[in-house]
Amino acid sequence: MVVEVYDLIQKVSGELYIKALKNVPSDVLAAIKSAYENEGSENGKMVLRTILENIDVARQHDMLVCQDTGTPVYCVMVGEDVDLNFGKLYKAISKGVSEVTKKYNLRPNMVDPLTRVSRGDNVGNRVPIVHVEYDERLISSIRIVCVPKGSGSENQSFLRMLSPAEGLRGVVSFIIESVITGINKACPPVIVGVGIGGTFDECAWLAKKAATMRRIDVHHPDPKIRVLEEKLLKSINETGIGPMGLGGRITALAVNVEVADTHISQLPVAVNTQCWKGQRAEAIISDGFEVRYIL
Repeated sequence: MVVEVYDLIQKVSGELYIKALKNVPSDVLAAIKSAYENEGSENGKMVLRTILENIDVARQHDMLVCQDTGTPVYCVMVGEDVDLNFGKLYKAISKGVSEVTKKYNLRPNMVDPLTRVSRGDNVGNRVPIVHVEYDERLISSIRIVCVPKGSGSENQSFLRMLSPAEGLRGVVSFIIESVITGINKACPPVIVGVGIGGTFDECAWLAKKAATMRRIDVHHPDPKIRVLEEKLLKSINETGIGPMGLGGRITALAVNVEVADTHISQLPVAVNTQCWKGQRAEAIISDGFEVRYIL
């Protein structure tokens, strides 16, 4: 990889940030429209209608869908023929976020956790958050996914280290308990991401990826996990919490579950929710430096 790729990554990273804030992904928009058609509660239908109107206004006026510009989270996936320097990669993404924040006068969300002081450009100590993963399908291409994670949904995150003896019943019970505890504060109807297995940190990351990076019209390839996703979605929607917690049939648009092998004496489970906007934008950079954006 020659040096120009980092200039391109900087530009693409900034574009992804603003695109994610201005657009609702096609799969999420389709799910919201379907929810509106299927919602039986008058209050719930009113909320969903307002959401759809909000999306239209944002599109017509080229505005952000929501004032919360989120925490800039990126996942960079590379094929085996891609050679990247992580330091240069991180600097490129950070510059992209900073430039776009200033250009569009975006709300500077990121602050020191103790002093609450902001730099003003949504970058700083370990921000943006950048994960790098290998994807054998990409070969010589780079895939960058940006998910600006809003605080309302992020605050309603839960993780528990279950005993293996608690089994699937314990897993389901914890997930439903977590949803009931905080989902009304996460701007429902939400996307529920679940991580099962791995270690403490890996489990949380699985839940985050499930909630934010997987399309909600794509089910898990493992049949038993797909059945679990369907069972959880049905149970969550039967709570009657409804859109914005005002009651109704549609509390969640989808439940996405990701799993990893874990230690014989562990059963970690994490729940991470994504608000109705499903903020996500991605791009694929080919080895010829061609960029294809996916919304």
